[in-house]
Amino acid sequence: MELKIKASDLYYLYKRHHRPDADREMFDRDCIEDVLPMLTRVMVAVGRDDVTALHHLEELMVLKMPQFIRRHDEVYDFLLNCMRDTLAGQG
Repeated sequence: MELKIKASDLYYLYKRHHRPDADREMFDRDCIEDVLPMLTRVMVAVGRDDVTALHHLEELMVLKMPQFIRRHDEVYDFLLNCMRDTLAGQG
């Protein structure tokens, strides 16, 4: 499944900024350059392409994800598991 999420698809606004290479391992939940690819990966993994699921995923990241989850792999695992739990509860 190919999915292209644009900044205009999102509910929240995010900043754009350049980070040093040393910081690239850490996920910045306020930076659009980190947010768009992460949300795309999770949406593809759960097989969804609708705006309702996208906004729910975004709310999980912004409002529910603990601050101590910082690395890209940790963020991905958290969001994927939360979305799977949400979708399992709907079916």
